[in-house]
Amino acid sequence: MKPKKTDSQAEQRKFFKILFEGMEGFIEIRCIDPKKHIRRFFYNTIEIEKIISQLNNQNQILFQNANVYFGGCPRRREEMT
Repeated sequence: MKPKKTDSQAEQRKFFKILFEGMEGFIEIRCIDPKKHIRRFFYNTIEIEKIISQLNNQNQILFQNANVYFGGCPRRREEMT
């Protein structure tokens, strides 16, 4: 059974679609935890549903208790610099 989509998820979806729909490349999501550990994830701009799902998954401990940032300009490739 699919989890119920909340209004918050609908707003997140709308936000990401406004920014990235029709664009090509990769969206970088960067998480910085309280100990200042940085983790970077890359999603293709057509994977907006995957981003929303993972950001809202309570079992996804990578995003819990962390500051989550994203790049406003899609990257040409998944690149860790």
